[in-house]
Amino acid sequence: MPSLPQEVTVRLATESDLPRIVAHYGPGGGDSPWDPFADLDRLRRTARSGLLIAELDGEYVGFLYWYEARRPWYAPEVDRYARISDLHIVPSAQGKGAGRALLREAVAQIRSAGIGDIFLETDEDNVRAQNLYRREGFERVTPGVIRFRLRASPP
Repeated sequence: MPSLPQEVTVRLATESDLPRIVAHYGPGGGDSPWDPFADLDRLRRTARSGLLIAELDGEYVGFLYWYEARRPWYAPEVDRYARISDLHIVPSAQGKGAGRALLREAVAQIRSAGIGDIFLETDEDNVRAQNLYRREGFERVTPGVIRFRLRASPP
């Protein structure tokens, strides 16, 4: 019997989501000891305006975090931009549209904030993420570290 399609919803994170994010991300994990997603206390002190949650049929399956920044060293012509710093989907939900839904919602929020450029990075071996970013219109802009850019016209 074929399985029914699952529904992905995206929403802003709430206080009750924070322990799930830390458990998913891995306490003590992250790129640095200051990584907010690896520690509940640090995550509680992080602005939540760009912290999005994906749910599949009402169950947490991942998160995305973006923030506004200024003057990236790798694009000196850009003054104001958004950086998507994290996009994580639990392994069992990968390939089911949650990453795409999170990315699309983030882009919509960023555009509605009047920000014209979006940057993100991914690992060299994360081909699945690279393919998603390309399908969503991002273009690779630097060698070495995989850095992508979406030039979005603000409304």
